[in-house]
Amino acid sequence: MKKLYCNLALLLLPVIVFCQYNDIASPTEQAAAASKTIGIYPNPSTGVVKIDFKKQNNPDISIMVFNSLGREVYAKLHLNNNPAEIDLSNLENGIYTAVFTGTNKTTRVIEKIAIFK
Repeated sequence: MKKLYCNLALLLLPVIVFCQYNDIASPTEQAAAASKTIGIYPNPSTGVVKIDFKKQNNPDISIMVFNSLGREVYAKLHLNNNPAEIDLSNLENGIYTAVFTGTNKTTRVIEKIAIFK
């Protein structure tokens, strides 16, 4: 369900209207989000992270991890759908973005990984 929120800014004339749609997830949408296609645990982690490729149809998946500046800090091609283990213990504490891309380039999942030692 989407709700529309609008703010009016009166600057003499003309009137400017700023609108933004906010998504409010229904129980069905919440359940769908809970059954993600990739599981990351433990998250937050001290460095070693396990990745479970649930419901992925790609046998080979590219794993890339980026820091908050957008720099790639980890990259690996995972060659099967079995759970993977990646070692990020050399990274500083922080929130990282993990991008999982199927070799067919049609599947892409983006998740956050928190590292706290």
